Amino acid sequence: MEGLIFLAISGGIAFAMAHFLGRKRQIGFGWSFFFCLFLSPIGGLIITMLSRKYYDPNPEPSNSKKVWGWILIVWFSLSVLGLIMRLGSGRVDAIALNTLIMEIGFIGLGYYLIELSKGKNFNTEALTKTDDSTNTVLPKAEYKSFD
Repeated sequence: MEGLIFLAISGGIAFAMAHFLGRKRQIGFGWSFFFCLFLSPIGGLIITMLSRKYYDPNPEPSNSKKVWGWILIVWFSLSVLGLIMRLGSGRVDAIALNTLIMEIGFIGLGYYLIELSKGKNFNTEALTKTDDSTNTVLPKAEYKSFD
């Protein structure tokens, strides 16, 4: 019973963080929610805050992000296979299940880095930025930082 309460609270925190922070950044709501859910809210917060704001220019294509993405995918996929073999032998405990969830999160991070290396902006439903003086919608090239 305590596990379900903890899961509900973690899911609520992940949803709130993704809604209020992720949708204002290029990572978008979906990826922010994924990382908050699978890598803990603190890990998701760090990844979300490291993402660019939605009105910043899209990232340049990068080979280093692609390489790190593949390293994460291969490493943690092998780790998942080893953990599945451990779970198949009957040694199931809470630490093994938490480790499996974290490994899935790191595989997702690898996939995210590979897609980010192509210069992709994941936030397709970004809020529209307006010019405060004229209250008109600005084209993406003319976005200003209002911070």
